[in-house]
Amino acid sequence: MYAGRLVEYGRTIDVIDNPIHPYTKGLVASTVAFNQNERRQALKGELIAMAEDTTGCNFVSRCPEATEMCSTRKPPACECRSRLAYCHNIDPKAVEDSRETPAKVRLKVNFNGIEHTGTASTSQSLLENIENMSLPIRSACRKGLCGSCKVKLVNGQLNSEKSIVEDGYVLSCSSLLNSDAEIDITY
Repeated sequence: MYAGRLVEYGRTIDVIDNPIHPYTKGLVASTVAFNQNERRQALKGELIAMAEDTTGCNFVSRCPEATEMCSTRKPPACECRSRLAYCHNIDPKAVEDSRETPAKVRLKVNFNGIEHTGTASTSQSLLENIENMSLPIRSACRKGLCGSCKVKLVNGQLNSEKSIVEDGYVLSCSSLLNSDAEIDITY
């Protein structure tokens, strides 16, 4: 939401990992980096009051993609990538065409001492890939409540921009795979 209006709606991991709306892109780009050498960019422009009713898009004064239409008409809902975004400048066909085909990798999971092997997608989180293997994970995992298990990366690579690994342990279930991998999960 921006200034009281919905700008983008979808699964949290999809919105954060691949934002569509200019505000969401700016918000994600301004967040704290795990890599301290990486510079982040703040959103530019003046904030408007939430109670202020504009004739156009609430984000127009801060949007790097704003056009004249953005000042005069409220943005329509655009349905793309299985979510909604409200912007005049989003072309659903271009957004869909710009997506890369996710790579398939092998994932070996040692789950409480039992080995499971399957195919995983580089565009899905570690948690989603594990769920797709029909492993009996706890309901706390499905709700994104981290800390209910220990996930150790035995071999393979995770996406360095979207993953946190400390002492070999994966600290985020939303981590993405970059290659074939083997992980140990214990409760």
